[in-house]
Amino acid sequence: MKKRNFINICLLIIFLLISVLTAFRMLQKIEDCDYRQRGALLINKIEMFRQIKKQLPENVRELGLDEPMDQGPYYKKIDSVNYIVFFNIGFDHEVKIYFSNKKEWENGVLEGETNEARAKKGSG
Repeated sequence: MKKRNFINICLLIIFLLISVLTAFRMLQKIEDCDYRQRGALLINKIEMFRQIKKQLPENVRELGLDEPMDQGPYYKKIDSVNYIVFFNIGFDHEVKIYFSNKKEWENGVLEGETNEARAKKGSG
């Protein structure tokens, strides 16, 4: 009887752990989707600006937006054709970055020149 109770408790603990991990992963996917949607709005504004003015904006104020004071999205012009859009998503400078040259989102660490170099390298 004790062995059966022990097995039932172990199974319950395993089930609870799997449930918590699954819920955590689902929340990460929802958050990732939210970042991409919010970023896409800024990217669309940047690309419209580029089509109309034939250049990239220097900052978001040229798009009629205020610089965000929270997670983002933030915009950084790399050179005359490349830019990044990024979110601060955690401690330790963790970011979600969109590279205009690749047209892809990546997770990474904000390292200043490293991300700029990555953006330039992909466009060459």
